Amino acid sequence: MKDLVGSDLPSRLLKVNGSVEFIALAMDGERICATSEEDEECWVVCEEFSP
Repeated sequence: MKDLVGSDLPSRLLKVNGSVEFIALAMDGERICATSEEDEECWVVCEEFSP
């Protein structure tokens, strides 16, 4: 997974979505990454899957 713009992804997400939450799936389907906000906490979840 790569941010094609290259910088300030959380700021860009907040500006467009009003939140820094996102989910991304690798092109090969083997990795997933997500962020979530809950109360005053931020969570980052990354997982790899075997084919």
